Amino acid sequence: MADTKSKQRRFLVSNPHQVKEAVVVAHDTLLSSMKMHKDWQYEKGLLPPLKLDKYNQALFDTFHWIEDTNEIFKNIELILDDLALYSTLHNPSFYFMPGDKTTRYFLLIRTFFYEFYRIKEIFNLFLAKMKKIKVFSKAEVEEARTEFHKAFEHAFTLRNQMVHRRFIWGGQKHCCLVTVRACESFGYCMENMDSGELVQADNLLAELVAEWSEQLFAETKPMVEVIDALACHVTDTIVTTLTKDPTRE
Repeated sequence: MADTKSKQRRFLVSNPHQVKEAVVVAHDTLLSSMKMHKDWQYEKGLLPPLKLDKYNQALFDTFHWIEDTNEIFKNIELILDDLALYSTLHNPSFYFMPGDKTTRYFLLIRTFFYEFYRIKEIFNLFLAKMKKIKVFSKAEVEEARTEFHKAFEHAFTLRNQMVHRRFIWGGQKHCCLVTVRACESFGYCMENMDSGELVQADNLLAELVAEWSEQLFAETKPMVEVIDALACHVTDTIVTTLTKDPTRE
């Protein structure tokens, strides 16, 4: 079941055709610039200056925003793929993963929210660029930031709790997991008082991962859809605004 979901999951924001056209213009402009700067010190890892008109520069900036966001979605896919190894005890990879499994589980969950928050940070930087060239007004930028935060406030709140203060992993299963791991570290094991069976940390991990995987997938999918819609809206606004007045300051 987990493997099937992993294959179906594809978090990717598409570049509108106007953005793709601007990338072609940027490519051709860069080649021309490289021909003009034959003595450029490429060994320093820098490319010669790329001078685009305001219209294509705005669309090229949009391309960078979309691709930076897609990079984060790729990172999130890797996190969910790693979690998928935990969701079934029949997967041999589960038993050969290095390090403590519980520590890795908590790290993966935290890393998801760190990456998820970066989407907001990158979006805010992009909006600042668009405000600078007056594609959007100050009021429009503030409204976009507010609405974006509201849409994913729950995920952002969790991230802030993890970063700025001690985050309490709630629920009976988390409590049992930590207790079982503590017992194991002292050479003891826990027994279910009702059934008399030993409580296995790996079983608890599999159950928790299944629950978290569903939640993290549910957080990410609408974010992709929102960014996809925003990319189209921003592109249309750039086309409308800068086509009407390409020298707009």
